[in-house]
Amino acid sequence: MIFSTELLDQLTAQAKQSERHRQHYDLRDSEDDNSQKMLNAIEPEAELTIHKHPTTAKLIVLVRGSVRMNLYDNDGNVIKQTVL
Repeated sequence: MIFSTELLDQLTAQAKQSERHRQHYDLRDSEDDNSQKMLNAIEPEAELTIHKHPTTAKLIVLVRGSVRMNLYDNDGNVIKQTVL
């Protein structure tokens, strides 16, 4: 799949209009695919809750823009902060 400027611009526009300030585009091949492959447009106002993936890994590929990612300990304290 090619992530065209038009697709990215469309997702960004939808994220800006969304109450949650984010929008995703499903990248799975079929409904039977249980993975979480998606392209996300996330605006600065978006609030993403602290969550874990105890049995899977998370891969983040930044296509454009920037993001601050915080890693937390089990008590909710920031232990690492990275800006991509």
